[in-house]
Amino acid sequence: MAKTNALNETMIKNQLREGKLEKLYFIMGEDGLLKQKYCDKIKSMCVSSGMEAFDLCELDGKSLQIDTLNDELIRFPLMSPKRCVVLTNFEFSPLKQNERKDFFKAIENIPDTTCFIIYQSGIAVDEKDDKWKAFFSKYKDIFTFVNFGHRTPAEVRASIKEFCRRKGVNIDISVMNYMMEVSSADLNTMRHESEKLCRYLGEGATVTKADVDKICSRNKEASVFDLAKFIIAKDATKALEKLNTLLFNGENPVMLCSLMTNNFIDMYRVRVAIDSGLDPMKVYEQLGYTRYNTFRLTNVSKISARLSKKAQRTCIDLLCEADMKLKSTGYDSRAVLENVILRLMSIVKGETY
Repeated sequence: MAKTNALNETMIKNQLREGKLEKLYFIMGEDGLLKQKYCDKIKSMCVSSGMEAFDLCELDGKSLQIDTLNDELIRFPLMSPKRCVVLTNFEFSPLKQNERKDFFKAIENIPDTTCFIIYQSGIAVDEKDDKWKAFFSKYKDIFTFVNFGHRTPAEVRASIKEFCRRKGVNIDISVMNYMMEVSSADLNTMRHESEKLCRYLGEGATVTKADVDKICSRNKEASVFDLAKFIIAKDATKALEKLNTLLFNGENPVMLCSLMTNNFIDMYRVRVAIDSGLDPMKVYEQLGYTRYNTFRLTNVSKISARLSKKAQRTCIDLLCEADMKLKSTGYDSRAVLENVILRLMSIVKGETY
């Protein structure tokens, strides 16, 4: 964020290590683990242990009353260095004009003995979004903004490696990459999955891809990509078994069709890039793909060459047709998905359908 009072993780870590606290924090971003970690650190620095009932106030932004907020902000701490007021999942845009004025007055009058945190645990915040522009414009010089984005793949790998080392378990980079590919590139999720692996394998073990397949939860994208791989491999039995498992687990048929379509679109884009002599990864950066799509695109490139561009376009057309049927009434969703899988299989086998 292009703001003079915006902190990254390193900056706020150093600030808190030095015992420095701002009066107003706005904590946001995609990494839920880091947001929770630093919100808790600030609270613990403000409020003495055992005094939470007196010096810590947590408010729900969805049912915010400005008068209540004002009363809580101006109270003095009882037996703590500071009183801490945390407003969770606050939305600025629904506030009426008079409520916005009252909100500004409330934070303008905060005493030095209070630390106020707006903690966006479950709300996505984009300063370029119209509903947030007014807030950032008005308060950019008042709040200290802390934006915790997702860790880079290298940072996630380093965290997994260190976690497993402390548990006495070995894991190499290829297995870590595989974990991130099939489960998540999110640090919080990876620590949870690493904990499961370490508990299951025990001290002294070495994690393998087979262990990951057996123990770790697979994300929807990885599961649906498995379905696409079985189709490209012309294995109707495994493809239909995978579909049955996904539906049995309660996955939405429209979502499954959408993810399958995305896989075939990715395949087509990879194929066009390669045939044009371009680096697919650079093309995808221009198309808006993030670094967290790298694993998916790498896998897609391995199977894209097995199918001609014409056949891939036909597959995408069939999936779009299935999507329209799933969103209409009168069609059985399982039958629609089974039918499109068999038709895709027919295209892959080089038959005319």
